[in-house]
Amino acid sequence: MREIEHSYIYIEENEFEKLKEQVSYLETQLTSSEKLKNIYSEVEKELKDKISRVSKRNSENEMYLYDLNGHIRYIEIENQKFVKKQNQKFNNLRDEYLILLSEERDEYLQIFDEQDKKFNNLLEKEKIERQNLANALQIQLDSALRDSNRKQEKIKEFIDEISKFIILTEKIPHQRFAKGKLSEIKRYFQDVINDSNTGFYETALGTARNIYWQLIDLRNFVLQKEQEYITYYFTVLRTLKVLIEKANENKFQKIYINTSNKKKDFSFDTNYWSFEEYSQYQKKLENLYNQLVKNEKTFLVEDIKKMIEEIKEIESKFSETLVNSKNNILSSQIRFNIAKKINLILKKQFLIIISSGYKNNDFRNEYIIKLQSRGGIKVRIIIETIKNQFGKNQISIFSNLNLSKENDNFILNISSDFNF
Repeated sequence: MREIEHSYIYIEENEFEKLKEQVSYLETQLTSSEKLKNIYSEVEKELKDKISRVSKRNSENEMYLYDLNGHIRYIEIENQKFVKKQNQKFNNLRDEYLILLSEERDEYLQIFDEQDKKFNNLLEKEKIERQNLANALQIQLDSALRDSNRKQEKIKEFIDEISKFIILTEKIPHQRFAKGKLSEIKRYFQDVINDSNTGFYETALGTARNIYWQLIDLRNFVLQKEQEYITYYFTVLRTLKVLIEKANENKFQKIYINTSNKKKDFSFDTNYWSFEEYSQYQKKLENLYNQLVKNEKTFLVEDIKKMIEEIKEIESKFSETLVNSKNNILSSQIRFNIAKKINLILKKQFLIIISSGYKNNDFRNEYIIKLQSRGGIKVRIIIETIKNQFGKNQISIFSNLNLSKENDNFILNISSDFNF
């Protein structure tokens, strides 16, 4: 057979509206509030358990402060007050995210974009608040250096206290959030011990002071990153669980068919009508969830941020996939309606319809009509929707006979007779 002609048909507004009235579609299945509550409750419990473990560890570390001496002890107690205020701000921020998630709003993703500024501001405020304490410590050190009898005593005190700080720092996830930094500080600390043993007290004391501030910066940085990570992790965990639940809920949709006397509903497979796009969407969500849970103890904030970008992209596909499924169903119905009109016209032309139906009995495929004239001429008509042009259909006509121009016109008139 050879192709004779392509003809394009647009669905007129009145016909399209009539079709939409006949086939109404549920855009999304609402996830039950009970299931959402269970998800929220489950994640909230995990979050509280995590925060409780971190708080218990920090409280145990805080007890070491009372083993310190003099002004250093005072500085550390003041610094812990700041750390507690910082943690409260993180708790408030987490509550803000979870409220937005509970209301099924997307602003939490936008807030993530602003989060870095908030966290950096916390550190800047901490440095300003600590500057007065640093000045007071410097006065104490200057006084010790002027008294040669106190130099050895002060450096011994510093070495003891820095040793305790190092032990405290080893108990927080420093290697995860500031890899190699503590090892570097330990190397400088060994120089302090060596200088002290050889009598270079001024050098040792000056180096010890710098190490002390580096340890405070390191501990505060690690604790801040840990809180930031907890906020990101549990927000993303909850987001993924909700999206996966919604995906499961919408795997099967319903179509309502309006008949003359009542409305009938039929279930359909969203994945089938989206040409398997929906299962790909589900698989990506599940992969992200498994990846997140598996790497909870090794991921960094940057890893979670990358995952958030992936979630944004995948989430945008959810509604798009449902719309595509709807359009594919409507397009299938449109092809059927076109074929029905063609069949009526061809019968009037005394053509015999041999077969009529979707290719391979797949309702997503093109609709094929095979017919034959009494003279033995065989004609095949293919009705297909133009890709990415919903409402526009192409009709291709094939024949086993080299038709004359007059016959060409005759066949083309068949495709232009319907009132679409």
